Amino acid sequence: MATPPLRLEKRSYEGKAAPTVSDPKQLGSFSVDQDRRVFLDQREARLYKPPARREHLHLDLNDGYEEFVWTRVAHRGISHIQEWILANRAVFSNDDPEGPPAPLCTNFVTRRNSLTKVFSALYEADSRRTKGWRIKVCRFNGTVFLSTDRYENRPGFHLSENDKRMQSWGHRFERHVTKRADGQPDETPCDDASGLYAVIKRRIGKHTLLISGEVDAVLDVGAASAASASSAPKQYIELRTSKIFGHDGHRKNFERFKLRTAWAQSYMLGVKRVEYGFRDDSGVVRQLKSYNVSEMPNACSGYWKPSVGLGFTEAFLSWLSANVPETNPLATIFEVHFEAPFQALELHRVQLKSEAEAILSREFVETTSAWKADHP
Repeated sequence: MATPPLRLEKRSYEGKAAPTVSDPKQLGSFSVDQDRRVFLDQREARLYKPPARREHLHLDLNDGYEEFVWTRVAHRGISHIQEWILANRAVFSNDDPEGPPAPLCTNFVTRRNSLTKVFSALYEADSRRTKGWRIKVCRFNGTVFLSTDRYENRPGFHLSENDKRMQSWGHRFERHVTKRADGQPDETPCDDASGLYAVIKRRIGKHTLLISGEVDAVLDVGAASAASASSAPKQYIELRTSKIFGHDGHRKNFERFKLRTAWAQSYMLGVKRVEYGFRDDSGVVRQLKSYNVSEMPNACSGYWKPSVGLGFTEAFLSWLSANVPETNPLATIFEVHFEAPFQALELHRVQLKSEAEAILSREFVETTSAWKADHP
Protein backbone atom coordinates (compact mmCIF):
# COMPACT_ATOMS: atom_id res chain seq x y z
CA MET A 1 0.00 0.00 0.00
CA ALA A 2 1.31 3.44 -0.95
CA THR A 3 2.52 5.70 1.85
CA PRO A 4 0.25 8.73 2.33
CA PRO A 5 2.06 11.93 1.30
CA LEU A 6 2.79 14.74 3.74
CA ARG A 7 0.85 17.74 2.45
CA LEU A 8 2.66 21.06 2.05
CA GLU A 9 -0.11 23.25 3.45
CA LYS A 10 1.36 26.23 5.25
CA ARG A 11 -2.00 27.37 6.62
CA SER A 12 -2.19 24.17 8.68
CA TYR A 13 0.75 25.39 10.77
CA GLU A 14 0.14 29.13 10.89
CA GLY A 15 -1.22 30.51 14.13
CA LYS A 16 -0.09 27.47 16.09
CA ALA A 17 2.53 27.40 18.82
CA ALA A 18 5.90 25.91 17.96
CA PRO A 19 6.61 22.42 19.30
CA THR A 20 8.71 22.13 22.41
CA VAL A 21 12.40 22.03 21.51
CA SER A 22 15.01 21.09 24.12
CA ASP A 23 18.24 23.00 24.62
CA PRO A 24 21.07 21.52 22.55
CA LYS A 25 23.47 19.20 24.36
CA GLN A 26 26.85 18.79 22.73
CA LEU A 27 28.11 15.21 22.82
CA GLY A 28 31.38 15.76 21.00
CA SER A 29 33.05 16.96 17.82
CA PHE A 30 35.34 15.79 15.04
CA SER A 31 37.44 17.23 12.23
CA VAL A 32 37.31 16.56 8.48
CA ASP A 33 40.34 17.34 6.30
CA GLN A 34 40.47 18.37 2.64
CA ASP A 35 40.34 14.71 1.56
CA ARG A 36 37.21 14.24 3.72
CA ARG A 37 39.03 12.00 6.20
CA VAL A 38 37.66 12.05 9.77
CA PHE A 39 39.82 12.80 12.81
CA LEU A 40 38.47 12.51 16.34
CA ASP A 41 39.96 15.82 17.48
CA GLN A 42 39.65 19.57 16.91
CA ARG A 43 42.54 20.10 14.49
CA GLU A 44 40.28 21.98 12.03
CA ALA A 45 38.87 24.39 14.65
CA ARG A 46 39.26 28.07 13.79
CA LEU A 47 39.06 31.11 16.08
CA TYR A 48 36.98 34.11 15.05
CA LYS A 49 39.36 37.02 14.58
CA PRO A 50 37.67 39.74 12.51
CA PRO A 51 39.40 42.96 11.45
CA ALA A 52 39.40 45.81 13.95
CA ARG A 53 36.88 47.87 11.98
CA ARG A 54 33.61 46.65 10.46
CA GLU A 55 33.02 49.33 7.80
CA HIS A 56 34.97 50.48 4.74
CA LEU A 57 36.74 47.15 4.39
CA HIS A 58 38.60 45.63 1.45
CA LEU A 59 38.63 41.87 1.99
CA ASP A 60 39.18 40.47 -1.48
CA LEU A 61 37.63 37.00 -1.64
CA ASN A 62 39.41 36.32 -4.92
CA ASP A 63 42.81 36.24 -3.20
CA GLY A 64 44.29 32.78 -3.51
CA TYR A 65 41.64 31.50 -5.91
CA GLU A 66 44.26 29.99 -8.23
CA GLU A 67 45.49 27.80 -5.37
CA PHE A 68 42.00 26.89 -4.09
CA VAL A 69 41.67 23.12 -3.56
CA TRP A 70 38.53 21.47 -4.93
CA THR A 71 38.11 18.14 -3.20
CA ARG A 72 38.02 15.22 -5.60
CA VAL A 73 36.70 12.77 -3.01
CA ALA A 74 32.92 12.40 -3.38
CA HIS A 75 30.76 13.52 -0.47
CA ARG A 76 29.67 10.49 1.54
CA GLY A 77 26.36 11.49 3.10
CA ILE A 78 26.34 10.67 6.81
CA SER A 79 29.49 8.54 6.76
CA HIS A 80 31.33 11.02 9.01
CA ILE A 81 28.81 10.86 11.83
CA GLN A 82 28.84 7.06 11.55
CA GLU A 83 32.60 7.07 12.14
CA TRP A 84 32.14 9.32 15.17
CA ILE A 85 29.40 7.09 16.61
CA LEU A 86 31.55 3.96 16.26
CA ALA A 87 34.36 5.68 18.17
CA ASN A 88 32.07 6.92 20.97
CA ARG A 89 30.00 3.98 22.14
CA ALA A 90 30.13 5.17 25.75
CA VAL A 91 28.09 8.26 24.84
CA PHE A 92 25.03 6.15 24.05
CA SER A 93 23.27 5.05 27.21
CA ASN A 94 19.56 4.96 27.83
CA ASP A 95 18.77 6.41 31.23
CA ASP A 96 15.13 6.84 30.22
CA PRO A 97 13.17 3.54 30.22
CA GLU A 98 10.48 5.21 28.10
CA GLY A 99 13.02 6.59 25.63
CA PRO A 100 14.31 5.30 22.29
CA PRO A 101 15.81 1.79 22.21
CA ALA A 102 19.46 0.76 22.38
CA PRO A 103 22.00 0.76 20.88
CA LEU A 104 21.86 4.49 19.94
CA CYS A 105 18.97 5.55 22.22
CA THR A 106 17.83 8.23 19.77
CA ASN A 107 14.97 8.41 17.27
CA PHE A 108 16.88 10.10 14.43
CA VAL A 109 20.45 10.57 13.21
CA THR A 110 20.98 13.32 10.62
CA ARG A 111 23.18 16.06 9.37
CA ARG A 112 21.95 19.59 9.96
CA ASN A 113 21.40 20.32 6.26
CA SER A 114 18.56 17.78 6.02
CA LEU A 115 16.66 19.49 8.84
CA THR A 116 17.25 22.91 7.27
CA LYS A 117 15.66 21.73 4.03
CA VAL A 118 12.63 20.33 5.86
CA PHE A 119 12.24 23.50 7.96
CA SER A 120 12.05 25.63 4.80
CA ALA A 121 9.87 23.28 2.71
CA LEU A 122 6.56 25.09 3.29
CA TYR A 123 8.09 28.40 2.23
CA GLU A 124 10.09 26.95 -0.66
CA ALA A 125 6.94 25.33 -2.05
CA ASP A 126 5.58 28.84 -2.69
CA SER A 127 8.80 30.13 -4.25
CA ARG A 128 9.62 30.23 -7.95
CA ARG A 129 13.27 29.72 -6.97
CA THR A 130 12.64 26.20 -5.68
CA LYS A 131 14.74 23.44 -7.25
CA GLY A 132 13.56 20.58 -5.07
CA TRP A 133 15.54 17.97 -3.16
CA ARG A 134 15.63 14.34 -2.07
CA ILE A 135 16.50 12.89 1.32
CA LYS A 136 17.49 9.25 1.70
CA VAL A 137 16.06 7.47 4.75
CA CYS A 138 16.35 4.11 6.47
CA ARG A 139 15.36 2.65 9.84
CA PHE A 140 17.84 0.35 11.53
CA ASN A 141 17.73 -0.99 15.09
CA GLY A 142 14.90 1.41 15.89
CA THR A 143 16.70 4.58 14.73
CA VAL A 144 15.82 6.49 11.55
CA PHE A 145 18.81 7.79 9.55
CA LEU A 146 18.55 10.75 7.13
CA SER A 147 21.02 11.63 4.39
CA THR A 148 20.56 14.47 1.89
CA ASP A 149 21.27 13.72 -1.76
CA ARG A 150 24.10 16.17 -2.46
CA TYR A 151 23.71 18.18 -5.65
CA GLU A 152 27.29 17.59 -6.81
CA ASN A 153 26.67 13.83 -6.81
CA ARG A 154 23.71 14.07 -9.20
CA PRO A 155 24.12 12.91 -12.83
CA GLY A 156 24.98 15.73 -15.19
CA PHE A 157 25.87 18.21 -12.44
CA HIS A 158 28.39 20.82 -13.55
CA LEU A 159 29.66 24.08 -12.11
CA SER A 160 30.74 26.86 -14.44
CA GLU A 161 33.99 28.65 -13.72
CA ASN A 162 32.04 31.67 -12.43
CA ASP A 163 29.92 29.41 -10.19
CA LYS A 164 33.07 27.85 -8.77
CA ARG A 165 34.61 31.24 -8.08
CA MET A 166 31.48 32.46 -6.26
CA GLN A 167 31.28 29.20 -4.32
CA SER A 168 34.88 29.68 -3.18
CA TRP A 169 34.08 33.15 -1.80
CA GLY A 170 32.37 31.76 1.31
CA HIS A 171 35.41 29.66 2.16
CA ARG A 172 37.76 32.56 1.50
CA PHE A 173 35.69 34.79 3.77
CA GLU A 174 36.09 32.28 6.59
CA ARG A 175 39.84 32.32 6.08
CA HIS A 176 39.91 36.15 6.13
CA VAL A 177 38.16 36.48 9.51
CA THR A 178 39.50 33.42 11.37
CA LYS A 179 42.78 31.85 12.35
CA ARG A 180 43.77 28.32 13.34
CA ALA A 181 42.82 27.55 16.93
CA ASP A 182 46.09 25.67 17.49
CA GLY A 183 48.05 28.86 16.84
CA GLN A 184 49.82 27.49 13.76
CA PRO A 185 50.07 29.66 10.64
CA ASP A 186 47.83 29.03 7.62
CA GLU A 187 50.29 27.38 5.26
CA THR A 188 47.84 25.26 3.26
CA PRO A 189 45.59 26.61 0.49
CA CYS A 190 41.91 27.16 1.19
CA ASP A 191 39.67 24.20 0.28
CA ASP A 192 36.00 23.25 0.10
CA ALA A 193 35.94 20.23 2.43
CA SER A 194 37.87 20.68 5.69
CA GLY A 195 36.15 21.80 8.87
CA LEU A 196 35.20 21.20 12.48
CA TYR A 197 31.89 19.41 13.12
CA ALA A 198 29.84 19.43 16.30
CA VAL A 199 27.62 16.55 17.38
CA ILE A 200 24.46 17.74 19.13
CA LYS A 201 21.56 15.93 20.76
CA ARG A 202 18.21 17.62 21.20
CA ARG A 203 14.49 16.94 21.13
CA ILE A 204 11.83 18.36 18.79
CA GLY A 205 8.43 17.54 20.19
CA LYS A 206 8.58 13.86 21.18
CA HIS A 207 11.47 13.04 18.83
CA THR A 208 15.11 12.87 19.93
CA LEU A 209 17.75 13.69 17.33
CA LEU A 210 21.50 13.27 16.98
CA ILE A 211 22.61 16.12 14.70
CA SER A 212 26.01 16.84 13.18
CA GLY A 213 26.90 20.14 11.57
CA GLU A 214 29.93 22.13 10.53
CA VAL A 215 31.18 24.86 12.85
CA ASP A 216 32.66 27.82 10.96
CA ALA A 217 34.41 29.41 13.93
CA VAL A 218 34.63 29.49 17.72
CA LEU A 219 34.99 32.48 20.01
CA ASP A 220 37.80 31.03 22.10
CA VAL A 221 40.15 28.06 22.27
CA GLY A 222 38.22 26.61 25.21
CA ALA A 223 35.11 26.17 23.10
CA ALA A 224 37.14 24.24 20.56
CA SER A 225 38.85 21.95 23.05
CA ALA A 226 35.90 21.38 25.40
CA ALA A 227 34.20 19.23 22.79
CA SER A 228 31.79 17.56 25.20
CA ALA A 229 30.70 20.73 26.99
CA SER A 230 26.96 21.27 26.65
CA SER A 231 27.56 25.04 26.58
CA ALA A 232 29.90 24.85 23.57
CA PRO A 233 27.31 25.81 20.90
CA LYS A 234 26.95 29.22 22.56
CA GLN A 235 30.57 29.89 21.60
CA TYR A 236 30.12 28.97 17.95
CA ILE A 237 29.85 31.48 15.09
CA GLU A 238 28.20 30.97 11.71
CA LEU A 239 29.97 32.88 8.91
CA ARG A 240 28.23 33.91 5.69
CA THR A 241 28.52 36.33 2.80
CA SER A 242 25.85 38.24 0.91
CA LYS A 243 25.68 40.88 -1.78
CA ILE A 244 25.54 44.51 -0.64
CA PHE A 245 21.98 45.85 -0.84
CA GLY A 246 21.70 47.88 -4.02
CA HIS A 247 17.99 48.54 -3.58
CA ASP A 248 15.10 47.58 -1.33
CA GLY A 249 14.44 44.39 -3.32
CA HIS A 250 17.87 43.08 -2.31
CA ARG A 251 17.10 43.69 1.36
CA LYS A 252 13.71 41.95 1.09
CA ASN A 253 15.24 38.90 -0.59
CA PHE A 254 17.93 38.79 2.07
CA GLU A 255 15.35 38.80 4.86
CA ARG A 256 13.00 36.40 3.11
CA PHE A 257 15.47 33.76 1.94
CA LYS A 258 18.98 34.13 3.33
CA LEU A 259 18.09 34.96 6.93
CA ARG A 260 15.58 32.10 7.00
CA THR A 261 18.24 29.59 5.98
CA ALA A 262 20.81 31.13 8.32
CA TRP A 263 18.34 31.00 11.22
CA ALA A 264 17.41 27.37 10.60
CA GLN A 265 21.02 26.19 10.23
CA SER A 266 22.14 28.05 13.33
CA TYR A 267 19.14 27.12 15.46
CA MET A 268 19.36 23.40 14.74
CA LEU A 269 22.93 23.33 16.05
CA GLY A 270 22.40 25.81 18.90
CA VAL A 271 24.56 28.57 17.38
CA LYS A 272 23.64 31.99 18.77
CA ARG A 273 25.30 34.39 16.33
CA VAL A 274 25.82 34.82 12.59
CA GLU A 275 28.42 37.13 11.07
CA TYR A 276 27.74 38.39 7.54
CA GLY A 277 30.32 39.81 5.20
CA PHE A 278 28.59 42.07 2.69
CA ARG A 279 30.44 42.03 -0.65
CA ASP A 280 30.30 43.86 -3.94
CA ASP A 281 29.82 42.22 -7.35
CA SER A 282 33.54 41.60 -7.75
CA GLY A 283 33.79 39.62 -4.51
CA VAL A 284 35.26 42.25 -2.16
CA VAL A 285 33.76 42.38 1.35
CA ARG A 286 33.10 45.99 2.35
CA GLN A 287 31.19 45.58 5.62
CA LEU A 288 30.72 43.13 8.49
CA LYS A 289 27.42 42.85 10.34
CA SER A 290 26.48 40.65 13.28
CA TYR A 291 23.04 39.05 13.70
CA ASN A 292 21.79 37.45 16.90
CA VAL A 293 19.90 34.30 15.93
CA SER A 294 17.17 34.96 18.49
CA GLU A 295 16.43 38.36 16.90
CA MET A 296 16.38 37.29 13.24
CA PRO A 297 12.64 36.42 13.01
CA ASN A 298 11.64 39.88 14.25
CA ALA A 299 13.83 41.50 11.59
CA CYS A 300 12.21 39.67 8.68
CA SER A 301 8.92 41.56 8.20
CA GLY A 302 6.84 38.45 8.72
CA TYR A 303 8.18 36.63 5.64
CA TRP A 304 8.68 33.49 7.73
CA LYS A 305 8.03 32.27 11.25
CA PRO A 306 10.01 29.71 13.28
CA SER A 307 6.78 28.21 14.64
CA VAL A 308 5.65 27.27 11.12
CA GLY A 309 8.95 25.69 10.09
CA LEU A 310 9.42 23.87 13.39
CA GLY A 311 5.81 22.69 13.38
CA PHE A 312 6.30 21.19 9.93
CA THR A 313 9.62 19.66 10.99
CA GLU A 314 7.89 17.91 13.88
CA ALA A 315 5.15 16.68 11.52
CA PHE A 316 7.82 15.42 9.10
CA LEU A 317 9.57 13.46 11.84
CA SER A 318 6.25 11.94 12.96
CA TRP A 319 5.43 11.06 9.34
CA LEU A 320 8.74 9.22 8.94
CA SER A 321 8.34 7.47 12.29
CA ALA A 322 4.94 6.14 11.22
CA ASN A 323 5.86 5.13 7.66
CA VAL A 324 9.49 4.01 7.47
CA PRO A 325 9.73 0.33 8.49
CA GLU A 326 12.78 -1.56 9.70
CA THR A 327 14.69 -3.00 6.72
CA ASN A 328 18.09 -4.38 5.82
CA PRO A 329 19.70 -0.95 5.22
CA LEU A 330 22.30 -2.44 2.88
CA ALA A 331 19.56 -3.63 0.51
CA THR A 332 16.54 -1.35 0.93
CA ILE A 333 16.16 2.33 1.77
CA PHE A 334 13.53 5.03 1.21
CA GLU A 335 13.63 8.44 -0.45
CA VAL A 336 11.68 11.56 0.45
CA HIS A 337 10.93 13.59 -2.69
CA PHE A 338 10.31 17.35 -2.62
CA GLU A 339 9.61 17.95 -6.29
CA ALA A 340 7.31 19.87 -8.67
CA PRO A 341 4.46 20.72 -8.35
CA PHE A 342 5.53 20.97 -4.66
CA GLN A 343 2.17 20.08 -3.15
CA ALA A 344 3.38 17.27 -0.87
CA LEU A 345 6.37 15.27 0.28
CA GLU A 346 6.35 11.72 -1.08
CA LEU A 347 8.06 8.63 0.31
CA HIS A 348 9.41 6.04 -2.14
CA ARG A 349 10.90 2.61 -1.44
CA VAL A 350 14.25 1.99 -3.20
CA GLN A 351 15.91 -1.38 -3.79
CA LEU A 352 19.64 -0.83 -3.90
CA LYS A 353 21.77 -2.19 -6.73
CA SER A 354 24.83 -2.34 -4.48
CA GLU A 355 25.92 -1.53 -0.93
CA ALA A 356 27.71 1.54 -2.32
CA GLU A 357 24.28 3.18 -2.65
CA ALA A 358 23.38 2.55 1.01
CA ILE A 359 23.18 5.25 3.67
CA LEU A 360 24.95 3.11 6.27
CA SER A 361 28.24 1.25 5.91
CA ARG A 362 28.53 -2.48 6.50
CA GLU A 363 30.96 -1.78 9.35
CA PHE A 364 28.40 0.47 11.04
CA VAL A 365 25.59 -2.07 10.59
CA GLU A 366 27.59 -4.98 11.92
CA THR A 367 29.21 -3.11 14.82
CA THR A 368 26.04 -1.47 16.14
CA SER A 369 24.19 -4.77 15.74
CA ALA A 370 26.75 -6.28 18.10
CA TRP A 371 26.09 -3.40 20.50
CA LYS A 372 22.41 -4.18 20.41
CA ALA A 373 23.12 -7.79 21.31
CA ASP A 374 24.65 -6.48 24.53
CA HIS A 375 21.29 -4.87 25.40
CA PRO A 376 18.76 -7.72 25.24
